[in-house]
Amino acid sequence: MSDIAMRRGDLVVARDYAEQAIAANPLDANSHNNAATVLLAGGDVAQATMAARRASDLAPQQLEFARRLDYLNAMAE
Repeated sequence: MSDIAMRRGDLVVARDYAEQAIAANPLDANSHNNAATVLLAGGDVAQATMAARRASDLAPQQLEFARRLDYLNAMAE
């Protein structure tokens, strides 16, 4: 649902959906990755990095998550 809200340009709703998804299943790496997308779109690089790190920790086999984390870490430098 957060991706639909993002496409509509509603970052507040997208962030709310992302938070709900994480609350419903905190071990779902995809939910954390989606949250990272929403947070980055909203300009919150620090929180996006934390969400991306959690996604990568939960699913280390997902190269997409590791690449996003590398990108966000580079932004913070």
